[in-house]
Amino acid sequence: MADSEIKAQRASIATQFFYGFGSISVGIKNNLLGTFLLIYYNQALGLDATLAAAALAIALVFDAVSDPLIGIWSDRTKTRWGRRHPFMYFSIIPFALSYYFILSDPGDISEDNLFWRLVFWLIVLRMCLTLFEVPRGALAPELSKDYDQRNNLAALAMIFGWIGGAGIDSIARAFWLDSFVDIDGYQSLAFWGGIGIFIGAAVSCIGTHKNIPDLYEPKPRSTDLGLMLREAIETLSNRAWLVLFLAGCFYALLIGLESGVGTYYNEFFWQWKPEI
Repeated sequence: MADSEIKAQRASIATQFFYGFGSISVGIKNNLLGTFLLIYYNQALGLDATLAAAALAIALVFDAVSDPLIGIWSDRTKTRWGRRHPFMYFSIIPFALSYYFILSDPGDISEDNLFWRLVFWLIVLRMCLTLFEVPRGALAPELSKDYDQRNNLAALAMIFGWIGGAGIDSIARAFWLDSFVDIDGYQSLAFWGGIGIFIGAAVSCIGTHKNIPDLYEPKPRSTDLGLMLREAIETLSNRAWLVLFLAGCFYALLIGLESGVGTYYNEFFWQWKPEI
């Protein structure tokens, strides 16, 4: 890739901050899916645990398909707002609303309706996350050519992600939840978590908007499904990448079990209350 094709050389401190700030939204979402969602639907709302887990699995299948499709679409988009920001801006409001509606009290409805309601809003949530996070992830290497700065962008995203997830978790335990099955407390979490997602995503989009004229603009190219399939096979055949991928899968499994089952242990075995 010729240097002339990339206009952005180095990202300012403000740009790095605004880029990383968007991960607050991702962290809040991760906290919901990894900590509170299963026990809320199973114990507070009375949905069978198998159905709650099935809803999460169905949404993940949609996510596995939507991620590469949105990535391809974003790569081939050409607008006055660049290739990434249109998707990011579009996701902000539905991202926040889907978080809110997942935790809002559905009232007196049947278990079947509760299940399909959860499936719908989980798919919407994950689709909005894809629209925001996939283009934003691709934005990082376009904001700076500097190797160290690109590492800084990734590090800041990780830091703000933990701030978002741990922050909303700590606030919920300290102020809103009397127990892990407190329906009224989850309504406060729904509102303020949605606000947090909106602020995190909006600030990141607006803060990096000024960089759009300096971002890399590739030459137009057609979509070759055969080429994409060959590239995917080539990636999967790389032993080093495959080991890293499998390690990531086991790590994600461990984190998922620890966070999801941990709330059940705290509530029913240790009988701890959600406080800090």
